[in-house]
Amino acid sequence: MIETVGLTRAYDGVRAVDDLKLEVPKGSVYGFLGRNGAGKTTTVKMLSTVLHPTSGTATVGGFDVQSEALKVRSIIGVIGEGTELARPFWTPMEYLRFFSRLQGGSDGDAKAELKEWLGRLDLAAHANRPIGGFSAGMRKRLELCRVFSRHPEVLLLDEPTKELDIPGKREIWEFLRDLATGEKVTLFLCSHDATEIEALCDRIAILRQGKLSFQGSKGDLPRTVFRIETGSPEQVQKYVTEHLPMASCSAIRNRLYVALREGMSPEGLKSSLQSAGLSIGGVAEVDAFDERVLAFL
Repeated sequence: MIETVGLTRAYDGVRAVDDLKLEVPKGSVYGFLGRNGAGKTTTVKMLSTVLHPTSGTATVGGFDVQSEALKVRSIIGVIGEGTELARPFWTPMEYLRFFSRLQGGSDGDAKAELKEWLGRLDLAAHANRPIGGFSAGMRKRLELCRVFSRHPEVLLLDEPTKELDIPGKREIWEFLRDLATGEKVTLFLCSHDATEIEALCDRIAILRQGKLSFQGSKGDLPRTVFRIETGSPEQVQKYVTEHLPMASCSAIRNRLYVALREGMSPEGLKSSLQSAGLSIGGVAEVDAFDERVLAFL
């Protein structure tokens, strides 16, 4: 449903997205994971035709994002930075009818359907309240009403629960799962929250400094991942890269997360590192999804 080949976007010579190749199957819930500044938002802006690629190609639903931008826009919905509520004195119905008219909908025909969507997202009881008084979770549900009421084939979500607390996040996750299944929509979910990606997505891609470091199902993510405590992460990373069957590694302060292509015990890895004269505080194998992805971030 979404395909990119060599997709690149540079700012003043610096590549925010670099040679990106993605294949997002129709009907999938696809997670796009990366740290802040990794290039996720830039990718969404290119897929939604807001930003032109420097080079490479991207298609959404078979339509090219540059030469067929209007066709792409007709089949997508977007929730992200800059899409939130702008007029706090509007009621939910006024907000939804405004966007319906912008998109060419008939006011009379749309009203009943918009009421139905407010009901589906548990907002019917608040239909006459000014949206400026809504909680963050209610505002997100109203955004979901806006995008799903136009029946998109693809929904691009950029950090959709960034400002929500844990109960609010889980509420939106449940709505997204139900709506994606019921409406048969392809979801492209950008997030730096590994827990969110694990909860919602069946396939994932991980972006590191603009480049793809992993793509596949969650089950394809390597199981042999270690957390190494060390005062010299750069030296340890150099040794691991040169001497071990490394799939990926990433340093976070005095911790190095290493994914290996072949099995090894924590004791064997620690012994190998210490034999090379490296200072190691501890080595532990990690199993949780949100720690295993750290090796690719």
